[in-house]
Amino acid sequence: LTTPPAKLNEIANAAAAKYNQLASTSSSAIQDDDQLDFGFLSSDDQLFLYETVSVLIVTCNLQPNLKAQLMKNLLQVPVASFAELMNKYCELSDEKMKLIYAKCLYTIMSVASRASKGFSNQMKLKDCACVEIFLEILRIFLPAINITTHKHLVHAGIRQYFHRMIVCLDNEVLEYLPLTIEHLLKLGNEPKDLHDLLPLINQILSKYKLQIVSFVQHILMQLVNSILNFVNSIPAEIVNNSHKAIAASAAQMTSSILVPGQTVPSTPSLGALFNNSAALALATNITIVQNNELDAQLLQDIQILYKSYYQFLLNIVNNELVDIVANQDANDIYKIFYTLLQGALLGYQDTPKVCFQIIRKFITVFGKFIFNLSLLSSINAFFF
Repeated sequence: LTTPPAKLNEIANAAAAKYNQLASTSSSAIQDDDQLDFGFLSSDDQLFLYETVSVLIVTCNLQPNLKAQLMKNLLQVPVASFAELMNKYCELSDEKMKLIYAKCLYTIMSVASRASKGFSNQMKLKDCACVEIFLEILRIFLPAINITTHKHLVHAGIRQYFHRMIVCLDNEVLEYLPLTIEHLLKLGNEPKDLHDLLPLINQILSKYKLQIVSFVQHILMQLVNSILNFVNSIPAEIVNNSHKAIAASAAQMTSSILVPGQTVPSTPSLGALFNNSAALALATNITIVQNNELDAQLLQDIQILYKSYYQFLLNIVNNELVDIVANQDANDIYKIFYTLLQGALLGYQDTPKVCFQIIRKFITVFGKFIFNLSLLSSINAFFF
């Protein structure tokens, strides 16, 4: 704090120049032994150094255009190699080498994300004339979303960068979000894919609220159906060998929320949901342990995803965006409500509390328009 501004500017400029030299050497250092050579610095040290230099640039006493030039100089070398590394990745057939290049791509995206940590809600990119610099970096990174072989690694880097841009930018990043999220949702063929995507959707809901409602309405049932498809993918032997009490509770719920004489809606996906009530019960109760390690991992991934799904619905409620659900088809609302009842009855730890919060808000806001009085009476009788 006592360093003269001129000296601080000199430190920032020198550090950026020195680190670019080091980064230039390390970014191309892929060795024959399939290891990345980072010279004198570990990968974590590199990221910390980028963050430190970024803080120096943002806080130094320079005009915004000069800060922007320093930031551009800092990121120019690693970002410039991104497209080349990605093209090389796509050309390779050797899986070990592809993994190494995927790690390089992830490191570059992490570098840019950490460099953005010099900015905050109080000191945004526009205050330092850096908006276009980081948007251009985003445009360079986006083609990597098509990588599927090591998508857990590469897509994690893209999500990380988006998380930072949502913090540091205002509406400038909005135009890039819908296509990116839809693409990630489309590629989500494992429970972990959707679990990792939900925090990003929650972040944009919390920040942009009404600006993003129509888009979230559009993808909501695609997201819900993908989650329920994972539930229905639980092997029958896992369901059949689980606690009979869990399956019995699921059957009890099915009969309790259906009014006498009422049939399950004929929508195929909804019929599958009710037919696999025991599997849905497993998804909401993490206390069940399977003997088979692979089965246990699959079940745990689905259970963690389901918990994230409830947090997502709670986020919708807390941000007063219930219209996202209310504007869905009646059968789809019924489907969502059923999953909430299941979580309220059989959920683990704080899941029942979360589900009850959501159910209460749903009934308060639009329950009388969606559920007939006899159905609501059955729900009340079941729980109370």
